[in-house]
Amino acid sequence: EVPSFVVLQHKWWLDASGDRSLVERHWHWLRRNATFQEIHEGPRGPLQTFNGDETYLGGAYYSIFPDRSGYPNALMRPDAYSADSMFEYVAAQEAMAAMARILGRGEDEVKEYERLGARMRDSIEKSFWLEDEGRYAPALSPVTFEPHRAPFAPINLRPTWVGYLPPADPRAVRNLEGTLRWLWRPDGLVKMTP
Repeated sequence: EVPSFVVLQHKWWLDASGDRSLVERHWHWLRRNATFQEIHEGPRGPLQTFNGDETYLGGAYYSIFPDRSGYPNALMRPDAYSADSMFEYVAAQEAMAAMARILGRGEDEVKEYERLGARMRDSIEKSFWLEDEGRYAPALSPVTFEPHRAPFAPINLRPTWVGYLPPADPRAVRNLEGTLRWLWRPDGLVKMTP
């Protein structure tokens, strides 16, 4: 996810400032971040694992909430395939295509980023979307490729936050509703007692 965020932060900088010079100076580095990420081939297309530095995967997070650590809050394996990383990858490829167009990098390079993003997007939609629950699975088993069924707010809400889906997209709305059905509590997500 870190290489994807390097790309996204440059795109956000360009959008906010209009300053092309930073993107032009960093283009080789941005291209490296966008195109040299570790990709695994799964049964339905390309996959990425968690990067290993996600603080939210640690068991300690749930150990302070023993009444909440059962389903749907079962822990994900750190070597699982990550919807989080993949949402960011698609958004980064689309950002690269947009920046390449702005910089006049040529249609072949633009199409390369579009192809990489579209291929990963197709894999996400085939592997992670849980139609019956109206939301994305946050992870896939690295052994069975079965989806991790428990919703997880830091991942389930990422598609809108990073631009994988626009907020008004029907799938973004369904994903939010499907996630909140599991995670929303009238008094907040977690009730802590002294």
